[in-house]
Amino acid sequence: MRAMAPHAQALGDPRTDPRQEGLAMTTTGATQPTYPEHPGRTDGVSNEFTVFTRIKQGETEALREDLARLSDAANDENVHAALRQIGTLHDARHVIFDNDTRFMFASVFDGSWDTYIDDFAKTVVGERFDKVFSHSEGFPGVKDPGAKDWFLAHQAPASVFVSATPT
Repeated sequence: MRAMAPHAQALGDPRTDPRQEGLAMTTTGATQPTYPEHPGRTDGVSNEFTVFTRIKQGETEALREDLARLSDAANDENVHAALRQIGTLHDARHVIFDNDTRFMFASVFDGSWDTYIDDFAKTVVGERFDKVFSHSEGFPGVKDPGAKDWFLAHQAPASVFVSATPT
């Protein structure tokens, strides 16, 4: 466990800690995670989320095109506004690998896994997730009731995860 300086105090849940007012917001307001035992590793309030999927036969180029559009959209003010509204995402990466047959999405976020998935589904970012993951075998759609189960089935925890900003 990491020792804090005597004057430092760990921040609490961003939804209930008044010291974090205006810093982060969730769109769901959920207090109890449905999936408290997600397979990702944590460091403080930071969590890693890594998903590996199989790309549907013949859809690699379409995935590349959608990822290029996603990269361009990252500069879109609506996307930035949605990410600020969610307030928990640190970073995200998309990688095509294994001779163009597999896809990896990896991110670091704060707070509950359940809330993280819910929040993305309720923003413009969820639409972009649907587009990108639609090229993965079996993806039901981010708003589908089975989406969390699908992500859990494809999630693999990191062997080591360290966050430079665990609080």
